[in-house]
Amino acid sequence: MKEVVWSPKAKMRYTRLLHYLMEHKSKVELKAVLEGVEKMVETIAVFPRICQMYDDDKRIRRAVIAKRCIMLYRLEDDKIEIIGVFDARQDLSSIDI
Repeated sequence: MKEVVWSPKAKMRYTRLLHYLMEHKSKVELKAVLEGVEKMVETIAVFPRICQMYDDDKRIRRAVIAKRCIMLYRLEDDKIEIIGVFDARQDLSSIDI
């Protein structure tokens, strides 16, 4: 089992997403994201390569969290670093990963 850590940017991005969901979406959608992230963190700690690769970088993976929510994470030698949790409709090509 690998340690899963959140990058400082990932924490900030996740907080922003949660605030947006609280203000503009239903409690059901917010709960789905919260529970989905928690479950995915537990899953990737045990099975780091379970999710598909993001682009051509074999170290970066893309996990579907909820209907319109994805998580990007990076496989490191000794840990897994969460890059961020994003609205799936967002253009991720401009994200600094």
